[in-house]
Amino acid sequence: MYEWLEEEETDMEAFIENIIALNALNDKRDKLMAKRETHDKTINTLNAGKSSIKTMFSFKSKKDDIVAYENEKSAVILLTIN
Repeated sequence: MYEWLEEEETDMEAFIENIIALNALNDKRDKLMAKRETHDKTINTLNAGKSSIKTMFSFKSKKDDIVAYENEKSAVILLTIN
């Protein structure tokens, strides 16, 4: 009986650890999704021919921004799939 209770306790600890890891993953995914929305808005603004203070003082080239955005976008897709 004691061994059975020990195994149940171990199972519950593993279950709790998995829930904590899942919550951390969901938080990270939510942050990446918010960042993605911000990038989408910036790209739409640039495509419309408008500029903002953020885009005027950006020292990175547009190509570097697009490459970084696509990399983040693929990371979000991978997190969503898993």
